[in-house]
Amino acid sequence: MDFLVDDDIFFKEKTDLINLIINDNIEDNQYRNLINVALNLRDVYRFSLINSRVNENVLFHQYTVAVTSLCLATYCNQKLKEQFNIYKILKVALFHDFGEYKGTEITSHIKKYNNDTKKIFAEIEENYEKELQGKIGDNIYKYITAMKKDEPESYVCDFMDKMLPYIKTWIEIKYYNNYNYIRLTPLLYRQKLKKFSRINNIEGIKDKPFFLNLLVQYYIYLKQDSIDCNMNFLSKYFLENEIIEFRKEIEALKNNPESFFD
Repeated sequence: MDFLVDDDIFFKEKTDLINLIINDNIEDNQYRNLINVALNLRDVYRFSLINSRVNENVLFHQYTVAVTSLCLATYCNQKLKEQFNIYKILKVALFHDFGEYKGTEITSHIKKYNNDTKKIFAEIEENYEKELQGKIGDNIYKYITAMKKDEPESYVCDFMDKMLPYIKTWIEIKYYNNYNYIRLTPLLYRQKLKKFSRINNIEGIKDKPFFLNLLVQYYIYLKQDSIDCNMNFLSKYFLENEIIEFRKEIEALKNNPESFFD
């Protein structure tokens, strides 16, 4: 696959950057700003309600979204005959959270607490994104907002972006025996993931049931694993009737996966 096609904006960006380096004129321009933004993201850590064994900064998070999206899209292209643009997926994934460069990585539970908080944080993010656009230019900026679009590649990246916190919980519990993460079991909730049913309105994805089924089975597996891994910790954080409700939800989804999106 030739990534450096002449009509690709990143080919033009690289050419301009090389010329600036040759002419020793890189000190005060958008490329220098881009480097500074990336370095800021390295120091912005992902929000967590409890102590983690593996702390994630936003730069690392974008990398993991890129790698997992690449794996998913490649599988779909090879096995399901999809036609995802791998290069576009990488660009969307690697830039999607650049708007958090000022340290605005805040959990969605706070952002979406009510209509007032939604409005406040939406305005903050919009202002920071506009400021960022002035720093790094239009070409790269468009990939920072691409995740919000209903396009096949954006869907794949958004899919993995929202699933990674579930994987993170599983890794903390299963690999690092950080059983305090069991406290997050109620936050493995369906409402946040229901939006992925919008795939039915996106043109360019052939096997839509594959994604919806993957989402449901993924949710069932990770939630059940978090419940079953350590009963001592589970009973420490939840009442017996709450644990019963967790198990009822899982069984109901196993019997009727389509109900996930009700």
